[in-house]
Amino acid sequence: MISCFQNHDRTVFIDDHNISALSFDITAEQKEALINSGYSATYDYVMRMDNIMLAGLGVND
Repeated sequence: MISCFQNHDRTVFIDDHNISALSFDITAEQKEALINSGYSATYDYVMRMDNIMLAGLGVND
């Protein structure tokens, strides 16, 4: 069984800049901020996972 801590390690946390998921009328600047935030968080996650794999460690080691 997977614990909540294991799920935490496999989750990409993206800053939402306090923009609601129900805000459908966001500005171009807000949209760009969300895109950049998602890109940055995903890049950091992939790099962290690559380093873990290269070191021969498991995610929860």
